[in-house]
Amino acid sequence: MVGVQVTTGAEHGTRTSTVRQFNNLLRCYFNGWETFAEGLLWEVIYVQHEDSTPIHAWQKCVVVAHANVTGGNEHEGPQAIAAFWNQQVRQYQVAVSAGNFRSER
Repeated sequence: MVGVQVTTGAEHGTRTSTVRQFNNLLRCYFNGWETFAEGLLWEVIYVQHEDSTPIHAWQKCVVVAHANVTGGNEHEGPQAIAAFWNQQVRQYQVAVSAGNFRSER
């Protein structure tokens, strides 16, 4: 399974609220998501244009308080999400240009 998020700008990190929202969406779309997700490898691939400033450092997950957090799941708290990001998410970066794609007309 591949999830895609498109962003622009100089800041490439993510927030705990974004990770939580992504997991909530997956929970809505898949029955038994928590059980299925236990065995997943989590990888983020940053795709950048070759002329942009390359990412050289680990992109951190910024801890932010979640508004309207319901339930008592300790895995959904900001600190737990940041720990998940730091311990289980692998990050990669690749640069692409128009020359990387073949044009067939």
